[in-house]
Amino acid sequence: MTQRNGEARMRGISRPVLLALRFRPATLVLFLAVTVFLSLQLGRIEMSQDPSVSMIPPGHGFFPALQAIEEMSTQNEALIGILEVHHGDVYNQETVQKVERITQKLLPVQEFFPRMIVSLAAGINHYENTVEGLVGEPILGRIPPETEEDFQALKRRVAVNPLGLGTFVSYDGTATLITAGIVDLETKADTSYGQLSDEERARLSLEAYKKQKLEGFHQNLLGIVRELKAGEEDENHTLHFTGDRLLAAQVTSMARSQVPLAAAAMGLLVVLLLAVHFRSLAGTLVPVCAFVFSVVWGLGIFGIGKPLLNPMAFLFPLMLGTFSLVASAMVMDEYQRTTRRSEDKLQAIAAPYRRAPVAACFLAALFLSVVLLAAGVPMIRQLGWFGFCWAAGTFVVVGVACPALMSLLPGPAKGGAARRGRLGQSLAERLARPPQGKGRVMTVILLVLILAAGGFSARRLEVGDNVPGASYVRSSHPWNRGFDVMAEKFNGPYLLQAHVEAKEEGGLLHPEAINEMGDFSAYLEAEGGARQSVAFDTIVKLGRMALMDGNPKWWTVPASREDVEGLSRLLTFSGELAVLVDSSFSQATIASFFPQSRADRIDGYVALMQSYIDSHPSDHMEFGLGGGLLGKTKAINDGTRDAYRKTVALALVTVFLVGLFVARSVRLSLIVTLAVAAAQALVWVILAALGRAVSLAAVPAAGIGLGLGALLGFYLLRQIAAEGSESVDPGDPARSGWGGRAGGGVFFLGALAFAAMLPWFFIGLKFQADMALVFGMTALVQTISVVMFVPALARGFPPNPGGYRSLARRPAP
Repeated sequence: MTQRNGEARMRGISRPVLLALRFRPATLVLFLAVTVFLSLQLGRIEMSQDPSVSMIPPGHGFFPALQAIEEMSTQNEALIGILEVHHGDVYNQETVQKVERITQKLLPVQEFFPRMIVSLAAGINHYENTVEGLVGEPILGRIPPETEEDFQALKRRVAVNPLGLGTFVSYDGTATLITAGIVDLETKADTSYGQLSDEERARLSLEAYKKQKLEGFHQNLLGIVRELKAGEEDENHTLHFTGDRLLAAQVTSMARSQVPLAAAAMGLLVVLLLAVHFRSLAGTLVPVCAFVFSVVWGLGIFGIGKPLLNPMAFLFPLMLGTFSLVASAMVMDEYQRTTRRSEDKLQAIAAPYRRAPVAACFLAALFLSVVLLAAGVPMIRQLGWFGFCWAAGTFVVVGVACPALMSLLPGPAKGGAARRGRLGQSLAERLARPPQGKGRVMTVILLVLILAAGGFSARRLEVGDNVPGASYVRSSHPWNRGFDVMAEKFNGPYLLQAHVEAKEEGGLLHPEAINEMGDFSAYLEAEGGARQSVAFDTIVKLGRMALMDGNPKWWTVPASREDVEGLSRLLTFSGELAVLVDSSFSQATIASFFPQSRADRIDGYVALMQSYIDSHPSDHMEFGLGGGLLGKTKAINDGTRDAYRKTVALALVTVFLVGLFVARSVRLSLIVTLAVAAAQALVWVILAALGRAVSLAAVPAAGIGLGLGALLGFYLLRQIAAEGSESVDPGDPARSGWGGRAGGGVFFLGALAFAAMLPWFFIGLKFQADMALVFGMTALVQTISVVMFVPALARGFPPNPGGYRSLARRPAP
């Protein structure tokens, strides 16, 4: 370690800073030119239509079944309406008339398949065995029910209909579904685009046309929902709507209305805090520019590869931008301190860049990107790649553009820094008060207790809240209310599918194979906790009974393969098999509907299903689990659990490695690592006490929060060393307060990061709000832990020429 003026230097980035200051005009012109180029690349970033796709780890055991089921199924999206009755049941004239009106209002919508609009008023037939044979009629009857006797008859027909209780009428009879299948919007747009004139196609690309059509349908869908709710809801009826396409429309609408407001509030809070703290134009403008340009550069570099970005992660670039904001605010704080001692403005600007935290910022970003790449979840790995792009961009922004900008702005008033941060400094002095005698022991005991409590709480933390769709918006949102009513009163939406693959082509036509699927399905209803389980045998039995005039004694599977094949091909031709079996009769699904979506309950369902599969080997087929909403949720939960553990563990290792590089001291690195680990332990204690589940949103937020804690820790160590070097007795840094004055600055930086995320806590987009909450909470707890433990731990290691005073680096003359 080289020394100058008796003080060893930490690694910094002063050389590119000095170069930028020497060629300021050229630096700024080149920077602005590259910024414009990178801004143009932002349009190359595309958002994935199904966010859950990149949330599922490809290496998960469910992944093959998920892929196979997706390939064999062609399920259409649907708008799902639920008419709920608060007093009585649905078997009354007023409710039935509402169902009929809603059904009729959905029929003219071009994007809905008329034959896929299903309710008690359309699409559900009742079959009855008469002397004339099997007779079918609408479930409401040829004449709508009017008398009490008519409604009792309707109730009986619903009870025996396969689409009755649990499917289109709730088990308690207080709600009924109206579903409208949505056409393939992309195919429809392709067709209509081909019908445009050459001039129209020249003005509008196919992608732009598809986007325009999709946005138009979303607006139309929201209008339909508003109109139906306004026209049909009353004191006794509530009309809920849910469905994936409606959720996409509502999330898009919320994003357009809430994201600009949150971003504006974020900017206002940041500017206000910077202005109050620095009381200078440079102190306010430079950190804001660092935030904005680092985000633009990161996204622009990332966009060169034309990536597909998960829309759930749009807050992650802003979190990294907050990292840049804090780093540049540190630089400005050092700049204002240096200005008081230096008459040379350029030297005063370059001096802060010799400080460790600036280098630590870039190193932490690079290491944390590697940490995220270690996760098995594609979405998290994608954020890791973005982290690399951001690190490259923020190095240029903070290390090159910001110094050039600072040189053009008026310098801070000398002596102004002494009046700042009195509240933060007072708090820091209380927390960082030098422990004496037993106080040192108590501090160490407190640290150990926090780490132990954190470890215990981490074991109790539930991983969950990852249900696709339901976890994207808050539980109070109307869409989620409809989703909850479906889960509470109907079979759906918590579907868990088993994939069945025959060992030979057409092997599922064996009567024994069909009966084995039926046995599995029956077991799930009887002992597995499923509300309903539907397999290939159900359709075969229904078809055979229908051909035999509806006689229940024919509710069986034919004994010969020839009869099974003939019946199955007849059903396939009529389209009745849907997604339960493919056309080659080599793949099938068993669809089971369960009542809950908590992570532990899903694990229980899966364990029962897997236990049955293991104990009932088949000569005809192989089973695989993983399809349906619960299958996706299980895979995301497992990926979250693995990614969260890896991220936190590797991030702590990263903190230690960054400390070794920037401080060149195992002891100093260990001090910061312990303080950061204590803060993470406190976060676990808080999450466990609040009963909050760790969702996928917490993974990147935890990683960046730990990196921020490390940055604050190394900043405070350097400031402690600087205070010690200015003490009357250089051998006793405790005389200068051991971090009290510097702790005020750390509190400001932590408050700055927390305030930047604060507006995002309150938006209706739950995934993003959870990400902001975890990051904001982590930043706040890290700030307190750093101020409390870094000075206390530092006092346990007596200073020496190669110790803390080596961190105190004065600007070169």
